[in-house]
Amino acid sequence: MTLMKASIILLIVICGLTKALIREHVYLRIPKNWTGAQSYCRTYYEDLSTITSQEEQDMLIQLSGGNQIFQWIGLYSHIQHTRNWLWSDGNSVSFTDWDKGQPNNVNGSQYCVATINKWNDYYWSYDVAKMNIMLCIWCNVGFLN
Repeated sequence: MTLMKASIILLIVICGLTKALIREHVYLRIPKNWTGAQSYCRTYYEDLSTITSQEEQDMLIQLSGGNQIFQWIGLYSHIQHTRNWLWSDGNSVSFTDWDKGQPNNVNGSQYCVATINKWNDYYWSYDVAKMNIMLCIWCNVGFLN
């Protein structure tokens, strides 16, 4: 292989890896339960946000303006396997940022995750309208080009 071909292949690989590391998110103030939020994100964007590093978590905190409102992310667990956490886009979990004492699975029915700086397991059927609270949404928009 010539040096030119090797350089081009290396450049393509580096660009591909960089693209995979720079995920774009959008912050929405729309009252939805977790399944409603997931459906909304899948309809208008890609999916609920996947967070893969502390840097990405810190970026979302900064982008939300330090807003002290719970915000849905794409982390959930299957009802049958309550401690097997997955991302709603199908990716496995390689990073977590649980709040102290979390996940605690209160009443054996907390299967999704909302965040205020740290992650908390929550009820995915949580009726935000009846509770008169706002649970904001983080959606994956795609990757920066």
